[in-house]
Amino acid sequence: MIRLVPAALAALCLVGCDSAPIAKAKSRISERLKDPSSAKFKDVSVCSNDDTVIRGDLNAKNAYGAYTGFKPFFHSGYITVFSDDVEYELWREWNIKCFGPEIVTKTDEMIERAKAEAAAGN
Repeated sequence: MIRLVPAALAALCLVGCDSAPIAKAKSRISERLKDPSSAKFKDVSVCSNDDTVIRGDLNAKNAYGAYTGFKPFFHSGYITVFSDDVEYELWREWNIKCFGPEIVTKTDEMIERAKAEAAAGN
């Protein structure tokens, strides 16, 4: 029975515990909100290309008390960047830092193809 307790706690932590960098990022991001307790995070993870960068989606209440919808973000140290707060080139740089230039280049190519097809009326 005593041996099962540590195993059960470890299993629970795998399901519900954040890694230290993720927990720290969530805390720092929440502190900057109008209503820190309203922060809802999803798909939060450490970037595969740079383990000092955390990425995810955040939904929180605005000054009117309404949730604004999930918005993608990158966080590193004390810097948090949201997709709708920066120009495309800066957002692209954070994507490269997180996922690597190969992935971002492929995404850029897909976007350009889609634009060309839309312009051609396909």
